[in-house]
Amino acid sequence: MSLLTNATHRVLDFLWPPICIGCGRVGTQLCRICGNHLTFWDNSRTGLESLQLSPSLRRVYSAVEYIDDAQKIVKAVKFSGYWTYTTLMAQLIVLQCGHRLRQEKIDVLVPVPIHPRRRRERGFNQTEKLAHELGKLLNIPVDTKSLYRAVYRKKQSQQNQTSRQSLHHDFAVRGTQLINKNICLVDDVFTTGATLSACTRALAQTPHKSIIAVVFAKPR
Repeated sequence: MSLLTNATHRVLDFLWPPICIGCGRVGTQLCRICGNHLTFWDNSRTGLESLQLSPSLRRVYSAVEYIDDAQKIVKAVKFSGYWTYTTLMAQLIVLQCGHRLRQEKIDVLVPVPIHPRRRRERGFNQTEKLAHELGKLLNIPVDTKSLYRAVYRKKQSQQNQTSRQSLHHDFAVRGTQLINKNICLVDDVFTTGATLSACTRALAQTPHKSIIAVVFAKPR
């Protein structure tokens, strides 16, 4: 990193210092005290056996449980546009899942895409930003072009259970960049698993080695 870049970061931190998502303390995105409120996910158990997921999705890793400050982080990013917290999310993923993810020999990170119309409404795709931050930490390339969302739907929070499960044809793959790759899907939150499963079904149409996923948070 150049001196100019370092100096720029110092100026930005002075003008807009990071703020703890939990208590509002200035100087850090998550202070030590609030960090103790996070409940880290036990990745030795899959927790997927009772869910109707695509059989091609071999494993889902998570950093934390979707409670307390983890919820605040996700909501701040998705609904308030504080996407700089994706840096913190990526750091927590690596802290909890980094060793296992490295063992997976991942070739490419693929963020769960949003429809272009949704992107225009929101201004960004938080999973893309999370994937890029994670890619920097794990030194893994990110592909944001091959998997795309072909169907526009209302916000997931406004959908009922049936609607969430009927996503089979929402996603598609273009090009040949993912052929014979170990693919890792990236998302912010695992809820019903419907979105990750639909993405996996689309990816599985292309010859591949394996498909796994990593998320920042899962509900209990």
